[in-house]
Amino acid sequence: MNSKKIVTQRTARYYYMGGENKPVDSIWFVLHGYGQLAEKFLESLSLLSEGNNLVVAPEALNRFYFNSREGRIVGASWMTKEDRENDITDYVKYLDAVYEEVISEYSGKQVKLFLLGFSQGAATAWRWSMLGKIHPDRLILWGGAAAADPEWKEYIEKLNNMNPLFVVGSDDKYISGEAFKKEIEKMDAAGLKYSVMHYEGKHELDSSVLEKLINEINNNE
Repeated sequence: MNSKKIVTQRTARYYYMGGENKPVDSIWFVLHGYGQLAEKFLESLSLLSEGNNLVVAPEALNRFYFNSREGRIVGASWMTKEDRENDITDYVKYLDAVYEEVISEYSGKQVKLFLLGFSQGAATAWRWSMLGKIHPDRLILWGGAAAADPEWKEYIEKLNNMNPLFVVGSDDKYISGEAFKKEIEKMDAAGLKYSVMHYEGKHELDSSVLEKLINEINNNE
């Protein structure tokens, strides 16, 4: 059996909040986690849209059904282990297209850029920040660590310019305890300059933690 690959166009969507009828000082690109959809994810980050902020939430290209307490619902995924290299290539191109469309409206203006990824979206944000056209002033990974690929140690200088911030819950079953300690050892050995915000909680977006995150970023501006 043989296989071949083709490149095809498809329709994707993104949601945004804020920016209407007022100047925009900051643009936040936010990437949802596995099984989430961009619209509800953006709702959970509504605090970010306060002030002169525009918040943009692209939706992953791969949607699927799954069962939950609410019944059979739809979620989306940025990639799987199947044909992963092409999935990464595709979503970087897609995210670049969203970025270029949004940023074109603010050409020539001084606008701060922030990139926040949650869970699977954290690994996606990590890859996009290295392989894509976006150059955020701050890279925030919530409930996720550095993606194993590409070989991110080659991008240390670029990553250090993004001031990576890891937001880690004490009871996060995906990244906490020993697992995160190992990640810290790798980052320290590679010379990555980063910071960590710890909070008491699980693998979820928490409004009080988000408020603390916003205050910390504003205080460092």
